[in-house]
Amino acid sequence: MRAIDTYHIHLKPLEKSDIELVRTWRNSEHVRSNMCYRKTISVSDQKAWFERLDANQHYYLIITENIPIGLINVKDIDSTAMVGEAGVFIGDLKYKDNPIVVNAILALMDYYFEKLHFTALTAKVLKENDTALFMNLELGYQIINTDATCYYLQITPEDYFNKTANFRALLARSS
Repeated sequence: MRAIDTYHIHLKPLEKSDIELVRTWRNSEHVRSNMCYRKTISVSDQKAWFERLDANQHYYLIITENIPIGLINVKDIDSTAMVGEAGVFIGDLKYKDNPIVVNAILALMDYYFEKLHFTALTAKVLKENDTALFMNLELGYQIINTDATCYYLQITPEDYFNKTANFRALLARSS
């Protein structure tokens, strides 16, 4: 796993020294309330989680202007089908509704579709998280399933590149 640098964003592979910051963010009400797993995460739980990460779990700190602002990931990677589940959260409230978050998402998706040749990405969104659902649909994700609490989404490279072509071109010119 390597760093991703594009669209004024640096996605740095998660290191052990980052996990306490991530745990603090993850336990904050504005993040935890939008997660399927809502229990408070202890220091020992966080360390155990980090130790369990393997080659099929890619986690990155989102950094802008040398400031870590959140976490973005592709997990549960099927390296045969080249599919994984994407996720993101913003820990620093100053950036919660900042458009720079979209840059991070586009940087990750560009990399996984163009460089790693993923055939699809999936996502899980809580039904009450209207903002995340809207954003994912705008990126080209489609709802493929639902249950009592979540929407299950999927996006192919074709849908992603078609839906985001103009926006990515604009970002590329400003980079």
